[in-house]
Amino acid sequence: MAKGRLSENVEMYLETIYVLTEQGALARTRDIAQEWHVSPPSATEMVQKLAAAGFVHYEPYKGASLTPSGAEIGRLVIRKHRLLERFLVDVVGLPAAEAEGPACSMEHAIPPAMERWVCELLGHPTTGVDGRPIPPGACCGAEPRT
Repeated sequence: MAKGRLSENVEMYLETIYVLTEQGALARTRDIAQEWHVSPPSATEMVQKLAAAGFVHYEPYKGASLTPSGAEIGRLVIRKHRLLERFLVDVVGLPAAEAEGPACSMEHAIPPAMERWVCELLGHPTTGVDGRPIPPGACCGAEPRT
């Protein structure tokens, strides 16, 4: 698994682990499997691949946590996701309940310049439509966040 351009699947697993570990706990493979609608052995296999690539620390029967490089990717993907949900709800007018799918599809394709533009357009929001925090980006340090 090369660390250059990652597949959408790898990004999604790292995002899932990021979300599951936001409160400081390890991401259990059964929880990852449940999020992905796959069997626990399938989730374990992918977590082991991510560990071999240096993106996660994996402790069998306990769970996974992100390495610094895995955390950075997971943080970036969830940032894009939550910004895009805000954009779809606040600007486009999509109901919050309908924003998840489109945001998930777009988060993998949005270039950094567009991510910054969306963040600036929205006034550097600190929370997503679900109230969860939006990790700050490089553009967020110079201006007040809403």
